[in-house]
Amino acid sequence: MPVTPTFSEDFYKKLGHGIAEEFVNWFNQAHIAFRTDLKELNELNYARFESKLEQRIAELRATLREELAQMGAALRQEIATLDANVSRRIAELDTKLSGQIASVEARGDNKLARLQAEVQSLKTMVRWLFGFWAASTVTILAAIIRLAGT
Repeated sequence: MPVTPTFSEDFYKKLGHGIAEEFVNWFNQAHIAFRTDLKELNELNYARFESKLEQRIAELRATLREELAQMGAALRQEIATLDANVSRRIAELDTKLSGQIASVEARGDNKLARLQAEVQSLKTMVRWLFGFWAASTVTILAAIIRLAGT
């Protein structure tokens, strides 16, 4: 977009219209040249900026990948440690529980054996009582029959 400078009438009188027009054309050409140079300079600067930005983004991504990989490795290590601790603790609890179950079973077996002995004892006692009762009953019946016969 050409710039049309306006000069005072004295300027035109001293230089003349031809030279003044030539001066205006020179200003317009200089303006266009400066604009073109400025546009090219801005495009070059933007290209350099964009290149540096892409480089920084690539560096940042690489750094982030590396940090994520390190964090992932640390997390996997921590999970493995926790898994080992949980497995160890479960094994300890299993051993403890197995011991307690064995203890309860042993006490139950002892009580069962005592109960069986008591039942055997009661059976023997009932047999003896039945025997005494039967003998007593037979004796009483024999006495009643004998008294009834006399």
